[in-house]
Amino acid sequence: MMSSLSENSFRQYDVYLKRWFHFCNENNYDLYNVSVPQIIYFLNNLFDAGTTYGTLNSCRSAIALLMGNNIGEDERVKRFFRGVFRLRPSLPKYSVTWDASIVISHLRQLYPHDMISLENISKKLVTLLALLTAHRVQTLSKINIKNIEKFATKVTIKIPDFLKTTRHGSLQPILVLPFFEEQPEICPVKTLLTYLEKTDALRNNNEYLFISFRPPHKAVSSQTLSRWVK
Repeated sequence: MMSSLSENSFRQYDVYLKRWFHFCNENNYDLYNVSVPQIIYFLNNLFDAGTTYGTLNSCRSAIALLMGNNIGEDERVKRFFRGVFRLRPSLPKYSVTWDASIVISHLRQLYPHDMISLENISKKLVTLLALLTAHRVQTLSKINIKNIEKFATKVTIKIPDFLKTTRHGSLQPILVLPFFEEQPEICPVKTLLTYLEKTDALRNNNEYLFISFRPPHKAVSSQTLSRWVK
């Protein structure tokens, strides 16, 4: 069961499993054979300590993984989480969203591409891709230049890597970037091709699309791309 988890997911669950182990040890409960009321008691203690709805949900998932069943389907657990949501609703991460027209207006000014810095074209490209494809920056960070294919009217980018959004049996995403012939200053394909030209001599066999605009020009993480977009 544990082998089905990615490294990041395992680290996330590990925190909650340690809390669960400590709780069971304190109360002399069998880790692998507990009742639903005991689980709710544990979750309620966390709630009283200020734990958020999302974190409680992760705790529940960690316990279910350990026990090998789906406790989330139990009506008592569902009722508990409905109560948690009413008392401490899960709010959006960001209270402010982009005004896309303002962003596009700014990106138009970053042109001609051969006149702007590597930093500016790097940030422009990732922002255009985020707006156009609506994909997570994690997806964008996985773009490999070997998987970029140019056609007469578009560019396609295959993402074969395992992603957070990957589900068993689902197809991996293919990004499609159209040419904006009448608006070259915000054309994603022209921006991409210029970026590839500017970074070609800096890559040192690095095949990920996005690299640092400062030496040693290594592949950047999704966290770095998030900062570039902001």
